[in-house]
Amino acid sequence: MLSILAAVVEVIACAATELGAGIQATTQAGVAPVSPGEPSEPTVAEELVPYSHVRWYGQRRSLALRYAPRFYARHPNLMGFSRPLVLHRGILEYRDELARRVALSTLLTGSAGEVDYTSQGMVFSASQASQARMPVIDIAQVSAETLVEVESTRRLQLTFGGQAAYSTPLQETIYVATTGRLAGIVGERLQLTQRDTLGLSAIVSQVWIVDGARYWVAEAAGTWGRTLARDTTLELGFGVAAARMVGADQQIEYYPTGQASVSAVLARRSGSVLRGQMGAAASAGLDPILRQFVPVVTVSTGLYWERTVRWTGGFELSGATVLTETPLSEATPQTIASGRVFVRERLGRTVAVEYGARGQTRASNLRAEHLDPRDHEAWAYVQFLWALSTSRAGGAP
Repeated sequence: MLSILAAVVEVIACAATELGAGIQATTQAGVAPVSPGEPSEPTVAEELVPYSHVRWYGQRRSLALRYAPRFYARHPNLMGFSRPLVLHRGILEYRDELARRVALSTLLTGSAGEVDYTSQGMVFSASQASQARMPVIDIAQVSAETLVEVESTRRLQLTFGGQAAYSTPLQETIYVATTGRLAGIVGERLQLTQRDTLGLSAIVSQVWIVDGARYWVAEAAGTWGRTLARDTTLELGFGVAAARMVGADQQIEYYPTGQASVSAVLARRSGSVLRGQMGAAASAGLDPILRQFVPVVTVSTGLYWERTVRWTGGFELSGATVLTETPLSEATPQTIASGRVFVRERLGRTVAVEYGARGQTRASNLRAEHLDPRDHEAWAYVQFLWALSTSRAGGAP
């Protein structure tokens, strides 16, 4: 630990420095429910994300810090807030080339603050679908990951490491649980041919909930990727996840996992490029409120257009299905489908403006007399982006 701290101090004192700052401001208007299951009504929302970062880097080491708070206001809102919701977010990233073919990387992330239910994907995974029942969520989260990458040969790269995560609500609620996770990771990536790669990974973790329930989770997966042409790539994955509650007399539950994706340049003409991508994935995750692992299936597709450096645009569709069963629900999927179309114009080296529209439909299996199992959102938005960075040279360690 002391050696790592000494290396960090050396990087800050001697390395080159890069400073950056920016802002992303979004104004949107449309129709949306103020709470899950309520009818949609005219709504206006504003989002402001200022950010700043500093990066020290040398020949072998680099250290980066980033802070990006999120301010979000929506009118009307169920809680009657006249102030914006605030979510603080920070990242620390350190990388050290320990030897010619050995590298150490550490990533620390943390967040604390409020998000409304339409933004729950910023703090929850898809498997924690029950959290969507809260109009506003006040939560704190922290995670850490350390990996050692060893390039044993020109074709083979090995990875070893660990992860830790902790999440707790900052308000009294029955819909969000305090959870923690510790995990060990091993993996390899092999360049089979000039066009083919093979990856294997295994993760063993223990997840615990504040009331004492603990789970062992083991995941093993393999991926195969191939470059079909100069601008076309294909990736296929397969695996299995196994889970068991610690101290409980129950059988191990198994869940198949996998993924498939393809991306390609579809056309080039007169300085314009049309790109396309499609993907699908199957996984399983713990819902700490339901005390069960739930299968999750996601699909996505997109078309992206570029016209020189100034103009870009795109069209995206995605969907996620989570299968859960509770005393208040039937065993039918909860599904979220969303789409977006946008055009972005660069007005200079540091300024861009994006115009677009997006929509979302949520179908829940929650059965209650006062709730509609489906709710819908539709927005038109304008987004302003500004970024600036500067650097100074240093004596790189």
